[in-house]
Amino acid sequence: MLDHRSTVFGGCVKYIEEARPIVFVLENVRGIKTIDHGRAFSFVLSTLRCIGGRGFYKVYYKEINANDLSIPHNRPRYYFV
Repeated sequence: MLDHRSTVFGGCVKYIEEARPIVFVLENVRGIKTIDHGRAFSFVLSTLRCIGGRGFYKVYYKEINANDLSIPHNRPRYYFV
């Protein structure tokens, strides 16, 4: 079972829970979508959406490649806002 408590992601979740920022941005590798047949991606999304109780944060995500922003680097990543 996936667990966020002892990971970098867990540290981010803890910070968001304690600081309650108006908005946050997290970045993750493109492969997050396929790790463990998509369960890792679903876990991240559901964990972020449950911070502070259901509906406290609306979480959006998008895959963005730095190259698409005229940055000379081919690096697709997922961003969660």
